[in-house]
Amino acid sequence: MKDEKLKLILWKGLFSFTLLLLMGACTAAEVIDRNITDDQGTVLDDPSDGGDSGTGDTDGEHGGEPSVSLEDLYQLADSQLLCESQNYARKVCKLPKGIKGRIYVASVGTQHSQSDCVAGESFKVRKRSIVVKNGCRATFDLELITNIKGTNSKKSWDVYAPEATGIDGEPAVMTDHPDGIGIDGGAVASYQINHDPVTGESETITFELPENTFEIDLHISRLFKTEGSGERMGYQVLNDDMEVVHEGDSSEMKYKKDSNHRGVIRIRKLGSFLVVFGLEMETPTSSADSSDFLIEKLRTRRLQQ
Repeated sequence: MKDEKLKLILWKGLFSFTLLLLMGACTAAEVIDRNITDDQGTVLDDPSDGGDSGTGDTDGEHGGEPSVSLEDLYQLADSQLLCESQNYARKVCKLPKGIKGRIYVASVGTQHSQSDCVAGESFKVRKRSIVVKNGCRATFDLELITNIKGTNSKKSWDVYAPEATGIDGEPAVMTDHPDGIGIDGGAVASYQINHDPVTGESETITFELPENTFEIDLHISRLFKTEGSGERMGYQVLNDDMEVVHEGDSSEMKYKKDSNHRGVIRIRKLGSFLVVFGLEMETPTSSADSSDFLIEKLRTRRLQQ
């Protein structure tokens, strides 16, 4: 009888010990699963819990989020995403999970398709995904950003220190029209930003962007899409060395409802300056006709260190 009781006690002890081991393994697996690593294998905090993985603040002041500089953040989060439109079908590719409170900026790194990957046409970058279509297949470069603050021209254009340049490349005087700002003395429309059909040159306005600007909403007016083949304008984003890091044109513009001349272009690129200018119309209504328009307003979002 004593031997049977002893065997029962031993079996119960072995069962309890095995159960504890299994529970420990499950807990460890859960912890491993909740850790987030970047492409270099560095463990980042889980965005869902605010816990500290050893890379963040230890005093709890920032809720356990990693305390890193912008340069460190870019290096940690630098990664790529392959997204392919097969047989010209629409494809949604989810962006990797970022650190809480931060979002991605994506641009075409390597295009794999014969079909062009054009922002706003064959691909769009959304808050949590990249959407491709029309045969666009590319590896997208991703940048992670944080601490966002907005600026706009609603109160004053001075916040962007705009500088106007005439057709001849010399400084010009800006105009302030109810529909937006332009340049005085244009070849076609005397108060708008003009492209000269004779010389092929354009008046320009250059804006100095707040430091660490990564997103620009460029609001355009009086760019009539029904005049001839449609009026056209272009833009360039420059870095501190005045080198072009991104460029585009009015084909990206989303016209406002019930308007054939007013719309907005959303530009997502880190830059220091924005240059806006006119482009030649594909089919002018006359030899003297060309593109002319106004900049209604400017809104930017930037990283706040």
